Amino acid sequence: MLKAIDPFEKAKTEDAGFLTEEQEKQFIKSAEAGIGIGHSVGYPFGVLIVILAINFLPVIFKIEVKKEREIFSREMNETRMSSSINRDQDTVRFDLTAFIVTCFFLSDRES
Repeated sequence: MLKAIDPFEKAKTEDAGFLTEEQEKQFIKSAEAGIGIGHSVGYPFGVLIVILAINFLPVIFKIEVKKEREIFSREMNETRMSSSINRDQDTVRFDLTAFIVTCFFLSDRES
């Protein structure tokens, strides 16, 4: 990083405490640019890996997703019926409109 600050390579790591204000600003600017580039390069690969893992791990490990979904649903219904608290509770679906309205309402309150 000292090369970004000092193109003539006269600065040493021991002298880092004695950098001028202009050199410190240059160092911070180049460090921030490096962080942004790192995220912009790494993020798509991370998303791609997750998408591929979700699609191919069941195939690799020979997992039957439909069968597992049915087993899960049956176990949840059995648990709901065996519990006296949740027996009369209806299933609630996710409502996107209510979610968006709530997000806007909460974001206005925090400002």
